[in-house]
Amino acid sequence: MPTILILQGQAQYEVARHFVASLSAVLSQSGAVNVVELDISRPENGEQALSQIQRQHTDIVFSVNAIGAELISALPSEARPRFITWLLDHPVYHFSRLIAATPEVLCVDNSHVGFCQRLGLSASFFPHATEQQMVVPTNLSQKQGILFAASGADETVLLNQLSQQAPDIARLLTDSDTTDLIDVMQALQLDKVANNVLQQHSVISLLLLCDNLLRTIKRNRLIKECAEHNIALTIVGNGWQAGRCYDRHSYLPALSFSQLLPLMAQSRFILHHNPGFREGLHERIVYGLQQGTQVLCPQQAFLRAKYGQTGGVKLFDQVQQIKVLSEQAEGDYLSQLQQSQQLTQTCDTWSSRAQTLLNLCFSSEAPENYQSYV
Repeated sequence: MPTILILQGQAQYEVARHFVASLSAVLSQSGAVNVVELDISRPENGEQALSQIQRQHTDIVFSVNAIGAELISALPSEARPRFITWLLDHPVYHFSRLIAATPEVLCVDNSHVGFCQRLGLSASFFPHATEQQMVVPTNLSQKQGILFAASGADETVLLNQLSQQAPDIARLLTDSDTTDLIDVMQALQLDKVANNVLQQHSVISLLLLCDNLLRTIKRNRLIKECAEHNIALTIVGNGWQAGRCYDRHSYLPALSFSQLLPLMAQSRFILHHNPGFREGLHERIVYGLQQGTQVLCPQQAFLRAKYGQTGGVKLFDQVQQIKVLSEQAEGDYLSQLQQSQQLTQTCDTWSSRAQTLLNLCFSSEAPENYQSYV
């Protein structure tokens, strides 16, 4: 039986650990592979991982966000096992690890695949997933408010940093039509430069700063506009200090993912802001649906094609539309939620992702393409 070594590491809010544990459990239950898990955030387990790779038969090493790249890259090339990693962020956030270990990359967003390929990496689309069992609300009157889970940051600090390096780019990022790194790269004509230019550390560092700033600008603008339109949010996350808070909203400190799930279930809606994700899902969407809660998202072609106009994922062009979208009869809320829950159970569970991973690892069949997820 083939062996997959799954490496865990430190993860913000435990979210990546939750995903890996869920995927690992399904792989183990499949009986198709022998699964070995190691948490290499503990130093002694790094040596154990090397021993597993070097002295025992390991067919695949799998991790999230290229965790373990340092271990793999330290091995002689002929001794390296096949290394597959699932990126939960844009590849610029993990550039050093990716270049060091050159893994096969699974991208959480289809728009990230081409970027990885320009880094010389094999890449395919592998979107977010959730548990099979769906929560069906039994008393909608107990579900209250709009939950927004996101960290805050001071955009002026980031903007000053970027203005010192590239003032023209800083002006570009404050343009409302600039939505993600694809827009930035097109504006800078980085989509036309040679791949070795794109791979320069100075270019990657600039793109990383641009992405952080874009996310911050869009996030701050969203909660500001919600306050201006009397749309109250429950904001969960660190960094919302004085000057970026609005009396209309309530604020909670950052929570672990396991602590956040009950809040998802208790909320009437989850507001999802999707910077950098134009062709993919997010845990706030699939876990929101799994927890029995509808999701509000800015308009996006991928989500519109996947969930339609009458499902449990509500898309808006302007913030003021949130008020209308959130005013639904109970029967409509439940039927639309369950429509999207059924889609999630069919297409976006850990069982389906585990099968995709097994096919990728051990089957000669071509992996699912982008259209199969829509």
